[in-house]
Amino acid sequence: MRIAVATSAEHPNLPADEQLLLHALIRAGFEARPVVWRDPAEGWQQFDVVLVRSTWDYHRHPRAFTDWLCHLENIGVTVFNTPDVVRWNIDKRYLVALAGAGVETVPTVLIERGTSRDLGALRQWLESDDLVIKPTIDASGERAWRTGALTADVIQSQLDAMAADHDLLVQPLMKAIFERGETSMVLIDGGFSHAVVKRAAAGEFRIQVEHGGSVQKTSVGADVIAWSTDVLARVGELAGCQPLFARVDWVESPQGPKLMEIEAIEPELYFGQAAGSADRLARALASRLNPN
Repeated sequence: MRIAVATSAEHPNLPADEQLLLHALIRAGFEARPVVWRDPAEGWQQFDVVLVRSTWDYHRHPRAFTDWLCHLENIGVTVFNTPDVVRWNIDKRYLVALAGAGVETVPTVLIERGTSRDLGALRQWLESDDLVIKPTIDASGERAWRTGALTADVIQSQLDAMAADHDLLVQPLMKAIFERGETSMVLIDGGFSHAVVKRAAAGEFRIQVEHGGSVQKTSVGADVIAWSTDVLARVGELAGCQPLFARVDWVESPQGPKLMEIEAIEPELYFGQAAGSADRLARALASRLNPN
């Protein structure tokens, strides 16, 4: 079976972590190779399956990305995660839907493009003077910013300017990010695989490696594992399909875990942090393709 491991032009041969998955797929008997998703010369009909992995530029071209997914559907290529899951996950307003479904999320206010919200009211509702503001379609914290020490008039001006062009999410800055970091739970076929803790560099609120953050494998309790698998089950209900792979990112709070994000499009799954995890995903894919 021929598998395209979809990637971006910045990583045509896949990042090192994803190369572990490529080798695992080959060990599992698949004919697999990396393919740049935006390559206009690529004939996608030659593949049986497209595995969406390091397409880490999709948020800069969201319309082209969703058009590409539609094309794959139209020519009958199987896609994981499924296009329905990807389309559900591409816009972070899904956090509002999950909160409505009873999932404990970081408090979130949605600002629709072309509208304005008063900064003072946002601070009051979110019970925080320090806010994080980001587009609903974004990745790796690329366009996220922190109000921090900015004056109220500067924040309001920047907020209004950004809302003129984007739908936005506004959240309180979670102090636990600095104290204990953000934990990422990697789930494969609905079950827990492994977890890592991500910490921000000094003077930074974003925990991604691109912004100087660090990653380390960590242990988590059975209660948190149960919570994360329940969150993913809710995702399956809302998106219409249980993801083959996903990452549940959360921070600690006095009330328990608070969901930061669900990554079900092209999440980094930290295969290098957990021996055997790439093979686990390859086996899960084989089981999905041949359920009997």
